[in-house]
Amino acid sequence: MAWQRKRFICEKGMAMKRFTLGAFAMALAVMVTGCGGDSHESLMNEQAKVMNEMADALDKIKSKDDVAKVKGDLESLGKKLKDLEERGKKLGEPKADDLMKLLPKAGEVMKAAGRLMAAQAKAETAAGADALKGILPSMPKPPGGGGGGIEIPKLP
Repeated sequence: MAWQRKRFICEKGMAMKRFTLGAFAMALAVMVTGCGGDSHESLMNEQAKVMNEMADALDKIKSKDDVAKVKGDLESLGKKLKDLEERGKKLGEPKADDLMKLLPKAGEVMKAAGRLMAAQAKAETAAGADALKGILPSMPKPPGGGGGGIEIPKLP
């Protein structure tokens, strides 16, 4: 019995670490590639807003029964995040001069990502880790592909 509890805690910890790394990679990708729309800044604002909305929806989960109530909201917000990622790719990388202007926005995105991770952990604790599987979107990969190497442009 005790080994099952330890195994559950370890698996939950690994999932949270993966989510944290994914959220950090996504925020960094947003900072580097932008986030669609008219400008990098506007897309970063929009991404922070969507992530905060997802956190609000997750905060409503107090039991396994509540998951069904917010499932549609979470799925539509997940689609918005994917759309923002695509729009950011089309926008391309910001100029080196613009990167410094985007740092405060990147901080807002990171704050929203942290809030989202905390809300997810709270919801998984309340409803069970398996209750949210397949509902929350996977975090977008950083530009350049793989999860490990994040390419950051060098400033002149």
